[in-house]
Amino acid sequence: MSRSRAWVATAITTAAIMLATMVTGCTSPGSATERVVIGVDLELTGAGSYLGQVYRRALELRVDQINEAGLLGNRRLELKVMDNRTDSGVAVTNISRLAEDPEVVAIITGGCDACLMASLETVTNAGVPVVSLASTAELVEPVDERRYIFKLGPDAVDVAQVLARELVRTGVESIGLVTSDQPYGVEGQREMLIAAERFDIEVVARSISEGGEGADGVAAEVLVGQDPDAVVIWASGPATGAVAQSLRARGFTGQILLAPSSADELFVASAVRSALNGARMVFTESLVIDGLIASSPAKAARQTWLREYTAHQGTYHAHASFAADAVQVLAAAMSASETVDRESIRAALENTQIDGFTGPIRFRLETHSGLSPQALVMLVAQGDRWRLAAS
Repeated sequence: MSRSRAWVATAITTAAIMLATMVTGCTSPGSATERVVIGVDLELTGAGSYLGQVYRRALELRVDQINEAGLLGNRRLELKVMDNRTDSGVAVTNISRLAEDPEVVAIITGGCDACLMASLETVTNAGVPVVSLASTAELVEPVDERRYIFKLGPDAVDVAQVLARELVRTGVESIGLVTSDQPYGVEGQREMLIAAERFDIEVVARSISEGGEGADGVAAEVLVGQDPDAVVIWASGPATGAVAQSLRARGFTGQILLAPSSADELFVASAVRSALNGARMVFTESLVIDGLIASSPAKAARQTWLREYTAHQGTYHAHASFAADAVQVLAAAMSASETVDRESIRAALENTQIDGFTGPIRFRLETHSGLSPQALVMLVAQGDRWRLAAS
């Protein structure tokens, strides 16, 4: 199939996949079912389990929806899920086993950057396409050395630019910067320092563990001397909450701005609600889509996804949309391929462009980082909810 035909097929199928979540299937009664196995390596236990479990629930729900609607015709998706225990060594073993399984046509990995980084050679040697829910750019750059890796998490450089523009807009001249000691946090610190220097913003930068240990000490260090105008936190949800509480307990009344990694549940947890009230966060509209007008088919589909996930789980988690989109892009790639094999899926992914639940996803030959910068917006915490911030 030519690239132009593949792109058209992907675009047409994407519309069906986005809109026909709970419709009657289209599989003909007499046709044989083709099993299509997707391997999954997630942090289901250990330090990253709070997010790994969210990913698992979203993956399973989206696969069930696609199968029940018959959106892939006679093909039926199955997940083969493994727990890496938030341990890169275990992840290497899991990914090796999945790559060695001839039934596995693609792999989805979780938010642990280091877990996939340790498995890059295995993935390349096996020629198995991987859609990662992690965010660090090193996973997909340089592209010619990362032909089989595709990621959906927002690029740190794009997040830093949005944060920097917001700081300039509000007249901020100095910031405290608290970043996770994990790869995405390290990358975030680097990009924020570059952006701050461009706009002559003074920075006091410190790192914190992913679990938030030592938050009070970190807060004290970024507030040393004259308080900064704002504090930017680029860490996990639990670490973000701990730092924000420590800042407010120490009397900090300035702005708090957050990176997408800070996003958590649909409702701001009561324990951190006071500390985060008025805080602004870079994320996608998916977290506030239920309060927006469904002005396009894509927005209507995002609202449907939020409602379906909430109905199944009783609540909604910000990062669920990324996991659902990992299934979406693979389904679109499969629909654009005449045969479902690893190389066909990899080639089709490079031409996959969909309006996902997180926002526009645009994989191209020259970039395997799919989330469009235009998907990033500024949200603000108001009481127990995140709202779209006024521009």
